[in-house]
Amino acid sequence: MKTSEPSSDTQIAASPRLGGARAPKTDLRAGRRVGGGTITGLLGRGMEMALKLPRPSALTRLARGDLLREARIWLVPAPHPHVLACHYVLLFRGSPAVFLEYVEGASLGALLASGKAPEPGAETCKKILDLMIQAARGLGYLHSLGLRRLDIKPANLLLAEDGRLMLADFAATANAPPPFMGTREYFSPEAAENRASGNFPDLWALALSALECFMGRRPWAAGSIAGHALDSYLKERWAVPPSPPVADFFKKALAREMSWRHQSAEEMEADLMLIHNRLTGEEYARPRLGPLPESPERARNKALSQAALAGRKSAAKDFAPVANVKWF
Repeated sequence: MKTSEPSSDTQIAASPRLGGARAPKTDLRAGRRVGGGTITGLLGRGMEMALKLPRPSALTRLARGDLLREARIWLVPAPHPHVLACHYVLLFRGSPAVFLEYVEGASLGALLASGKAPEPGAETCKKILDLMIQAARGLGYLHSLGLRRLDIKPANLLLAEDGRLMLADFAATANAPPPFMGTREYFSPEAAENRASGNFPDLWALALSALECFMGRRPWAAGSIAGHALDSYLKERWAVPPSPPVADFFKKALAREMSWRHQSAEEMEADLMLIHNRLTGEEYARPRLGPLPESPERARNKALSQAALAGRKSAAKDFAPVANVKWF
């Protein structure tokens, strides 16, 4: 069994709080130097992006293969409201440089680690339910594409300043065949035992992320035992005390047997929406939006990114009318 440490082997430029790590904001507009390169134009509009690069010290032959697989996976989803968008990928010194949507905000993990306990009350409960519904929508979309084992955890859930939540990491997905990749604290029992389990590990990890939000802390050392300890957790003091519907949600989501749990992200989303409506007395208002249709610009960037990952040296030059990237 392997575990991944967040942000240990990659460096993020332009997004100061991505993955919970704080760093000075980096301007990726024309003429700026970042991550070993100078950006002279981005999609012809000078738009800001986050640039994900591997740390040189972590770049082994095995790691390079994993990074290439991850980069190819980033190109699969179409732009979706609840999945961090990938604009394109280029090779830099033999390693993929992934240009991602720039998000003003912070990861849910960073907010939980800030030491500021959420204010108990109906409004905080409503906010947590809203975030988890959004996460379930993003997860459902990725599952519909056949992407799973996504290392779901608060550090990989980005909260934008406009309240939108996005799933933001595919590193574990790139290693989907056994042994299971991810973060031990959010492993399901099946993941801990490296058992084939479809989408269930992601649903378990999302439920644990929600539980951590309600409790204001993570009292379990291994995610696989959290369900077994749930009864004792329910007797402890929570940052946001669980109402009976919330407690029942966790009892179902963290049941030992997979057949007793939510069977899909859509079922989990529907359950969370019912809880929201019951507790607030109002219909959940955030519209359910699907992926954006493929645009000619994105189709071209995707094709050129795939050519670059395949080793076609001229691929970077082909980006010139769209994004001129000069590496040094």
